Amino acid sequence: MVKKERVLADISTFQGKYRHPELGNKYDISPEYCLTPDNPNVNNKGKVVYEWPGEYPPQFGKPGVYLVFSEERLLTYVGKASLSSTISGRLGAYFSYEKDRVTCKIKHKWVNEPKFVIAVAMPEGHAFEAPALEEYLITRYRTELPDNMSGTGKKRTLKPKADDAQTTPV
Repeated sequence: MVKKERVLADISTFQGKYRHPELGNKYDISPEYCLTPDNPNVNNKGKVVYEWPGEYPPQFGKPGVYLVFSEERLLTYVGKASLSSTISGRLGAYFSYEKDRVTCKIKHKWVNEPKFVIAVAMPEGHAFEAPALEEYLITRYRTELPDNMSGTGKKRTLKPKADDAQTTPV
């Protein structure tokens, strides 16, 4: 599985290597958002937030890529929200809170239980970039993302390509 630090480094590499410099602003990466109340989120006013979507980082209200991590901060899923959708809208398909606003409801079965989410918002007017970043990350980590393979009917025994040499330790 892939550690959070490696994913963030690879996003930076993607921007430098594949993104045209004339596209302007870089991606806006959110702070880690915790899905469970035993480690609540604190908004920018110091208020503890248990609700989903509630008060979430501003990046969640934009198109982009979302990264779901386990409690050990290992990447378990990569998804995208592009064009007319937002990251928070897409996350609502996977997570919600029970009526008590304390218990996180996970809406489908995950191979690795999700605990944290990081949003990578695309610059204004550049929602079209989200599919490219999502594909890059899924392809790069294809053997290490069991939840991206779950339900696809594909075997989980894919071998990395020869040109996928890892420059960052796992």
